Amino acid sequence: MINWNTLFIFILGLAMATAFFGCAPIKQPVERTHFILEPSRTAHEQRDQPIRGILSIRSFHVSPGYRGKELVYKKTGGQTSSDFYNHYFIPPGPMLTQATRNWLDDSGLFMAVIPLGSHKDPDYILEGAVVSMHGDFQDPKEPGAVLRMQFLLLRDTGLEYELVMKKTYHEKVMLEQPGAVQLIQGLNKCLESILTDLERDLDRMLN
Repeated sequence: MINWNTLFIFILGLAMATAFFGCAPIKQPVERTHFILEPSRTAHEQRDQPIRGILSIRSFHVSPGYRGKELVYKKTGGQTSSDFYNHYFIPPGPMLTQATRNWLDDSGLFMAVIPLGSHKDPDYILEGAVVSMHGDFQDPKEPGAVLRMQFLLLRDTGLEYELVMKKTYHEKVMLEQPGAVQLIQGLNKCLESILTDLERDLDRMLN
């Protein structure tokens, strides 16, 4: 025998639950924008003959505040913040290591540019460190992109590693306005300038 009171209460409860969940807001997934630094040459210098040597590039060290994928901003009052919505596609260390490897491989300075751990023994080893990499938004009227990198060039003599060059490069590019897209464009320009100077210094040092 059907208990009509129980059935009525069940149907009423189901209708109320449907109405409640139907009106509840649906959480949308958090959308993040990903960027990558890809420096490009404006001109390519043709060399008759590369330096007789193979260069190996070690993975770059990155200062603790810049190791994450989030874009970093320095603001007024000494504040530093990371951007939850705007990230690098890959962490800065591997990204800048590969960008430098591609740049120097394309430079024609060396017979080959290889990653550390290759079966071929290198003649030179390049070490790099990212000291700072951020948007300088301390003055809203003069926002800028800042990149500071250090490099060590070592020569493998067979007995020890000889220090050939040690240099720090610092670049700041002014931006039209503060923002993630503008910052990436500025950092790309900073990186292009640093790698251009690094290539020139290596060419002068090793010739």
